[in-house]
Amino acid sequence: MSLCDYDTLLRPLAQVPLIESKLIGKFNFREVSIAANKTTPTKTEKVIEQSIIDAAVQDSDSDALIQILATLTSSLDYLNQLENFVTDQVGVSDAPSFVELRTFLKEARAFVVNWHETKGINESVAEPEQTSSDSDVSIAAPTKSVSGTINNNQDVLKALALICDYYKKNEPSSPVPLFLERASRLVGKSFMEVLEDVAPQGVDQAMIFKGKQNDDQ
Repeated sequence: MSLCDYDTLLRPLAQVPLIESKLIGKFNFREVSIAANKTTPTKTEKVIEQSIIDAAVQDSDSDALIQILATLTSSLDYLNQLENFVTDQVGVSDAPSFVELRTFLKEARAFVVNWHETKGINESVAEPEQTSSDSDVSIAAPTKSVSGTINNNQDVLKALALICDYYKKNEPSSPVPLFLERASRLVGKSFMEVLEDVAPQGVDQAMIFKGKQNDDQ
């Protein structure tokens, strides 16, 4: 499965609620994008008026918008780190393209940044580093805090599972679990196995490079 596969990742992400109003309801990225005339709806899709989205923004919780912006920003950072890692391993010509996923995250983030401005949320408050802390997490879910050190793959999987559970229960609109669940499937795999999963088109090039290294030795 590719990180830019539409059916398995991009479409589910586009259906995650991006804005929520207790009075008006929830609206996902695709609904927001269609309302803004940035996406063409299908014949069966209901088109939400932009005025309704605007009203939902005004009635939304500022803290929730701050957290959503932080999540989207960190997701972009993680994607860039992943792309840099794979590119370093297989080279630019054989590295996978993450354009579709990056475009989605940037467009979603642009909507949220605009909503911050509309609601008068201070930009410095909206920075990802200031949206949460270790103490906040322990207060919200004291029985699920991770203590001690991580010594093996099973500890890693348990930690990732706990983080996913936290987001699903406390921040259900966050796309973070989608990324962490995929990361869980990569735990314990070798570099070549990870490459086959993330960038299968780069496997042949990596094998050639590995062969050249063995010949040099």
